[in-house]
Amino acid sequence: MPAMDNRLVSSLALGAFLIGCTPSDVPPSHGASLAVPPPPASVVDPVAAPPSTVTQPPVATAAPEATVLAAVKAAMSNDFQSYLALVHAEERANADMIHQIERYAWSRFAKQAKWYLDPAGNVVVDRSKPEGDSVMLYMHDFHTQGRLPPPMRLRLEHGQWRIVTNSL
Repeated sequence: MPAMDNRLVSSLALGAFLIGCTPSDVPPSHGASLAVPPPPASVVDPVAAPPSTVTQPPVATAAPEATVLAAVKAAMSNDFQSYLALVHAEERANADMIHQIERYAWSRFAKQAKWYLDPAGNVVVDRSKPEGDSVMLYMHDFHTQGRLPPPMRLRLEHGQWRIVTNSL
């Protein structure tokens, strides 16, 4: 068998390095040597935190559905300030953002909030899509038959789920 091309050997060595393998983890193929070169300077991060100081992602203190239910109750009570308290701080950072929320998302949501409660007064999630520290919830609409479930994106803020976008 012919020896492997040097470019392929270099690619395999770099690939092994990038996935955290050592030379002993990768068996040589067809007699080729897989010496792993030192990482390129652009890959080494001199300010990377040592493993002992790596923090865990934030942990929620309640399910995201609890935030949705609180938002529905605020909308049914026509209490914009309570709803706004459930919106992520980055989404309500200034007066213009708050005005946009009130004028668009809130005005629609306040009219339609009751559509998302089942007869027992709970919200029903048709499906969810977690994405790191956020989650997209697709809520069941009890008012409109055959409607695709509208989404609400929530993101963790200090251990609490907060609304980022609301299409309900």
